[in-house]
Amino acid sequence: MLAQVPVDSNTSVFNQPFNHPQGCFGCCNDASVSNQSRLVLQNRKMQKEDGFTAEERKKNQEMDDLLSEALNKLTFEEREEHQEVLHGVKNEIMEDDTFLDQALQELECHLANTKSGSLYEIAERIDAAYVNDKAFRVMFLRANEYDATAAGDQMIRVFMKLPKESMLPMSMTKPFE
Repeated sequence: MLAQVPVDSNTSVFNQPFNHPQGCFGCCNDASVSNQSRLVLQNRKMQKEDGFTAEERKKNQEMDDLLSEALNKLTFEEREEHQEVLHGVKNEIMEDDTFLDQALQELECHLANTKSGSLYEIAERIDAAYVNDKAFRVMFLRANEYDATAAGDQMIRVFMKLPKESMLPMSMTKPFE
């Protein structure tokens, strides 16, 4: 049962003490719930909240400590580089005409070697102007950081993901909306 605290009408409700019920739902007193029982209940509650046992939490903390130690040993520039890679915001690549032309030639060579029998090849036969468009290809090169192999593979995968119904000539060669 809650202890009655005299209420002063001149003080705010926020300044008055709040008495929690004792024990589980106020049904038992403090003496019946030992500290060990409270710790066991608290440990189970924590385990349910994050899904880890005490051993797993300890291992995770050890891994975090090792990672922190390793990161602290890096120079500022090295740490910045790792952060940029982690978040996908690496420094921009300066793309000039010669660099872009070389990347497009590498992409063309890769596509020539891998496109046979793919939906990409069919789309190229239907509307070569769209599939071979420089802006279309540069979009894939930029998305793959100018790795021609990865860009070509992604282009072929995009056409492979199209449903069978979209194999009509017009729908295969027009931009996705």
